[in-house]
Amino acid sequence: MVMRWLTRQWLHGALTEAETDARLDQCRSHHEALLPRLPPGLRLLLGEQDELGYITLHDGAVEWWASDGSRSLTLELVCGNERFTTAVF
Repeated sequence: MVMRWLTRQWLHGALTEAETDARLDQCRSHHEALLPRLPPGLRLLLGEQDELGYITLHDGAVEWWASDGSRSLTLELVCGNERFTTAVF
């Protein structure tokens, strides 16, 4: 796996403002193209809104998780004052 946009150069400020803007635009475009193809639980974690708004994982904590050994993952998250349980896959 290769990091395309948010590299160490980007993190350490070694890019010009134009290069940074271009990378962020490319990253956002890629994210927007992938979002509709993801399961609902994962889309919610990546910023898609539902009837209650959206979940931000910034400063959040995984309280509990379970996997059934296949491609299923369930997470219980605490994000601010909110507690969420979501099936990711």
